[in-house]
Amino acid sequence: MVAPSKKTSIGRTEWEEVLHIIPAKSGIISVIGADTCLGAQMIKHLSEAGKTVYGFSQEKDFRFSLKPISIHEASNLGFPPYPILSDWLVVCIDPTIGFEDYTSKIRNLCKHLFVKKYSGDLLFFSSTEICQPGEDGVFTDKSLVAPRTEKGLNLATAENILNVMLYKPGNEVLPHILRLGDSGIDKACEKAVEMIGLDFCPDMAVI
Repeated sequence: MVAPSKKTSIGRTEWEEVLHIIPAKSGIISVIGADTCLGAQMIKHLSEAGKTVYGFSQEKDFRFSLKPISIHEASNLGFPPYPILSDWLVVCIDPTIGFEDYTSKIRNLCKHLFVKKYSGDLLFFSSTEICQPGEDGVFTDKSLVAPRTEKGLNLATAENILNVMLYKPGNEVLPHILRLGDSGIDKACEKAVEMIGLDFCPDMAVI
């Protein structure tokens, strides 16, 4: 983690002071892509659930040092609300921005989390558009991945990048994928908030 180094009166660094007072779970959630339709809705649902939320633009590659474009409920915390203390990162980057731009943002996000030794969970919104349904027409977490569109290709590639780069030895990020069907954004966000609240969140879910 990136840490302040200023010494306090008793010799501890500011960062050690912060670690001393925060609970095991900070309650902070950072939404990457808050300036997308999905990201804005996700922040709305998280805020309504009483969560402390940072919203970051998708325009720049994510860095914990970036200035958030929105902050909700941070005043409720009893410690300095550094974004790197986030329990969850929620990725809402628009997959229609083009293959190179999209996959580059996902790859650079993974690199940054690894370099900064981020420890927490990551929720990635994907789509059943990357899959083929079963004989009953139903999509599951076991559905065959066979994208037929550019958006589907982008999402499928991003899933692979996350699964490869975040499962490196020494990495402490747990990725969780939520594939969206035709249930709509509101239902998807409700499901995401539900997943974030679980003690044991599944690696994959479909709605």
